[in-house]
Amino acid sequence: MPLKQLQNTTFGNCSQPLYGDAAYVAMTLNNLANLQQDTNEFEAAERGYREALQIRRELAETNPQVFLP
Repeated sequence: MPLKQLQNTTFGNCSQPLYGDAAYVAMTLNNLANLQQDTNEFEAAERGYREALQIRRELAETNPQVFLP
């Protein structure tokens, strides 16, 4: 789910937007891609890496003081 869509989404009774969890989603996608790479699932790994990278880039755009080095 794109970050912009997460910003406008809530979960259950929680009124907080889900974009705060986007960094964890990116980390999980990256970890999954690592496992896929280790099992020679290179195309799936690349998709996961690219999606994780896109999320991190969007996070850096919206909150650079937190997500940029």
